[in-house]
Amino acid sequence: TCVSCVQPCFTCSSASVCLTCPANYFLDIDSKCVQTCSNLSYIGLNGLCQLCTSNCLTCSKALSNCTSCVNQYLLFNYTCTRACQSGYYNNANSTCLSCVSPCSTCSSGTTCQTCITGYYLYNNAICTSLCPNGTLTVVDTCKKCDAKCATCSGTVSNCTTCAPSYLIYLTDCVAACPPLTFLYQLTCLVACPDQYYSLNGTCVSCVQPCFTCSSASVCLTCPANY
Repeated sequence: TCVSCVQPCFTCSSASVCLTCPANYFLDIDSKCVQTCSNLSYIGLNGLCQLCTSNCLTCSKALSNCTSCVNQYLLFNYTCTRACQSGYYNNANSTCLSCVSPCSTCSSGTTCQTCITGYYLYNNAICTSLCPNGTLTVVDTCKKCDAKCATCSGTVSNCTTCAPSYLIYLTDCVAACPPLTFLYQLTCLVACPDQYYSLNGTCVSCVQPCFTCSSASVCLTCPANY
């Protein structure tokens, strides 16, 4: 006896086993005709649910047109690759996304590794067109000046101004004035300037109107008209 196939089978070998499907239906892996394949790793093509290829976990329109990848692979431009190419980074969804300019290469959307021409890498994360105070432009990177420097020039240890709590001595920054020098307005001098005298390693202002003095009460020379 000829028994009707279960809808929507086009041909079948039994009530539960479809062999072919009508238009817009696909033969699924469980021998049923469906419009959407039950397994996410399959898509409907040519009347059949077919397994995605090329390390795709899911695919669309073609078996090798990936929309996500199997473990240890990353999605890039609808293909699955072992690693993102230069200029791209691996995001949380295992997808290769383009670095944001002026990053040239990056490890995330906010962390640059190298910069495009005309920019400098600062703090191992940011691309800037001008290195900020406290750093020195070295090739394509902003290098931090030594801790003692507020600004530096030529090398990171060559201070042009000193960091807080450091004092200027000749062309260097020091934590304390060396022996035989005197503290004067955050600078270490080998001799106190006019109108000052040395007291316990510090230049102290003479009592007015002394021009030079040896102590608070002993003037050595006087200004004009005195």
